[in-house]
Amino acid sequence: MEKAQRLTLALTSLLLTACGQHLGSYAVQQARVVTQIPPSHLGSPSPSYGQYLEIGIASKTSLTSIGGNVDAVYVDADFCPLSNRNGLIAFGPYGDDGQDLGLPRDAKPLRAGTDGLFRYRLYVVIAYTAQRATASGQLPLPTYDLKGSNRDLCLRLFAPGYNLIKSRSETIRVPAEIVSSALKGAPAPRPT
Repeated sequence: MEKAQRLTLALTSLLLTACGQHLGSYAVQQARVVTQIPPSHLGSPSPSYGQYLEIGIASKTSLTSIGGNVDAVYVDADFCPLSNRNGLIAFGPYGDDGQDLGLPRDAKPLRAGTDGLFRYRLYVVIAYTAQRATASGQLPLPTYDLKGSNRDLCLRLFAPGYNLIKSRSETIRVPAEIVSSALKGAPAPRPT
């Protein structure tokens, strides 16, 4: 009996150490259309993307304070529900000042606003036409256009790793009304 209890305790400890870091809950504050995104540790996105929906979010979570627990942070995006985490092309997270937070341990510490919240930006490419893969193993991205879709967007921050329970945030829902309002006020895209 004692051997079985030790085994159960050891397995429970192993499972708990395989749990990922919770990356927080986020509230959408605003959205607008932009033609450029801040620099990233991954380089610059393709100029062919044209326009981006910049989504401002806020949270009690400081991504730089958990930087020692995760190697990198990225964003999944899709129309709701978040069934295809590569359904939409997304970039981020960035601090509200444009600081790249993809490698949180390398970023300067964030400061909360007077309301105690940390502010971030995420970017979603507004329209994309699928391209043929140019190398084996490339992930084909679907064709989509946010204009006229009238659907909520779902985003989620995640940190890659080998945890049984992944490091990720709560799903961030961007209501279709916010997306439509941002797109209506956008300048016409420049021809490429």
